[in-house]
Amino acid sequence: MKELLVTLETMNSPQLAMALVFIAGYGLALGRLVEGRARVWSAVMAISAAAGFVSQAADWVPAVMLVALVFALIAALIAASWTLTAFVELSRRVSRFNAHAAPAAARVTAPVLVVAQSPAAAARTVW
Repeated sequence: MKELLVTLETMNSPQLAMALVFIAGYGLALGRLVEGRARVWSAVMAISAAAGFVSQAADWVPAVMLVALVFALIAALIAASWTLTAFVELSRRVSRFNAHAAPAAARVTAPVLVVAQSPAAAARTVW
């Protein structure tokens, strides 16, 4: 772990640029922001940027570990967002199913009782 911290502390500007290109290219290659050929070029760009990042590092082993760590963290983020989206979609489907499956509640009206009153009692009733 100490070697990873040393690699992070000794990174120069070209290495930072290659790390940014790797992360952006990897995201574009996996996402659906671009289609077809652009996704292939994004993957090639990400792989070449990762190779350039490793080649510029003072020690290549921690650099490879850092690339693998970023790769795994992005994969975990994608898996978490996919799982959350799946749960939200499942919740929507269940609520739609329950809305269509439940019959409409029958309206129940209370019976009206008519009681004969004397004219004096009816005059005192205030509505």
